[in-house]
Amino acid sequence: MPFLGFTPKTTYTSTAKQTLTADGSTVAYTLDLPSTTTGVEVFVNNVRQEPTAAYSVDGTTLTFTSAPANNDSVYVVFQGGVRENSQVPTSNSITSSMLTYPLTAFSSTGIDDNADAVAVTIDSNEKVGIGTTSPDAKLSVATDEQLIARLKSTNTGVTGVRLEGIDDSASDSVFVDWFYDAENRAY
Repeated sequence: MPFLGFTPKTTYTSTAKQTLTADGSTVAYTLDLPSTTTGVEVFVNNVRQEPTAAYSVDGTTLTFTSAPANNDSVYVVFQGGVRENSQVPTSNSITSSMLTYPLTAFSSTGIDDNADAVAVTIDSNEKVGIGTTSPDAKLSVATDEQLIARLKSTNTGVTGVRLEGIDDSASDSVFVDWFYDAENRAY
């Protein structure tokens, strides 16, 4: 499965811990790893602090409700297994050569139906080809079968198909309707 960033770990290795230096006046500290209030355990002099009552965490900022005293022993344990320091890539820093699928421009090699040929293709003009890799209309179907398409309705009354061409500039439309009345068995 593809991913961005570090290779995901498959086993637990260790819990991340960070020691902070208390000076009696600082309430906001920068954490080594981004987290949430409930994603860390904070200890002052080996006493676990109550989340939201004693501190809060937003990203990489740990904020105490009151500053720990000078020389207090303060440390943070990051929960959730191994944490890795990852970041969003900067704009335009990922090139097509870094990807396993060439995405230099819009491309569609098609959707393979697990047979020996491409089943569906969508080109950059939003044309869809079924059975063709070069659609020449919004929907192009190419086959050597006698039955090209089947539209099936489960409606037991009158069902039908309309093929319609609309000229927006002339507020005109041309259409062909085909209806079947199942009750009277008539077209």
